[in-house]
Amino acid sequence: MDPARFPWSPGSDDESPLFLQRAGRTMLIGYREQEQWVLARGWRTGDRFTDIRHWRFDAPSRFVAQVNRLVREADTAAPTNDAALAAERWVRAALPS
Repeated sequence: MDPARFPWSPGSDDESPLFLQRAGRTMLIGYREQEQWVLARGWRTGDRFTDIRHWRFDAPSRFVAQVNRLVREADTAAPTNDAALAAERWVRAALPS
């Protein structure tokens, strides 16, 4: 993976942990950047990520909905409700107190 093309800015996860969710052959990675919720999806190929896309959301509910949609679209036997619940828990933990 070329670091120059990676959509994360350095230190974007300093204050809150990353959201990580496996979905078939893809990996979903979420983080907060200022007031936005960012979700990236990359395909796992060996020990690399390829074809990385990312989305930015102003509302955490849209972040959770996108996680749910991407897991549903993935070729996986994992229940989408589990991924959506994990995303909701992560959002609650990442919200400022």
